Amino acid sequence: LSDRVADYEEYVEAWAHEIKTPIASAKLTMENHPGPASDSVAEDLDAIERFVEQALYVSRSDSVEKDYILRKVALDEVVFAAVRRYAKLCISRHITVQTEGLDGTVYTDGKWLEFILGQILINAIQYAPPKQGCIRIHACWHADSVVLSVTDNGAGIPLQDLPRLFEKGFTGHNG
Repeated sequence: LSDRVADYEEYVEAWAHEIKTPIASAKLTMENHPGPASDSVAEDLDAIERFVEQALYVSRSDSVEKDYILRKVALDEVVFAAVRRYAKLCISRHITVQTEGLDGTVYTDGKWLEFILGQILINAIQYAPPKQGCIRIHACWHADSVVLSVTDNGAGIPLQDLPRLFEKGFTGHNG
């Protein structure tokens, strides 16, 4: 990487860590002053926090080898951590989350897996049908692999969007 790119990555990382302090402070203020307005502001702060985290992960994505550490982790712990992060949002939107087959360990970077699951969950939550959304997280264990599936009853992804789904910054037909 050029020095300029490295400097920019360092700046984004520092900014992401610095912005977390006022977000945490604002969340604490909202918790100490409960009410409908505070709930709405707290939800917005959660969204800001997700965007900051996403910026941090994207800034690291070109140098994953520095940040990616494979370890033996309990799959259910990683999945439940991601689900807990979005529990308030699921509850407020009446979305149920069902899990199955998560008992066991896998070799992965738990932090990155939790981030990826979080991105999938937030999209599922965003496009869930009002008051009847359901997200299902299921693991299917094989002799030498595990397939983790996340399904929902949301709008789905139009076929024309599928080839571009993993392009950085792509926003599909449904938004």
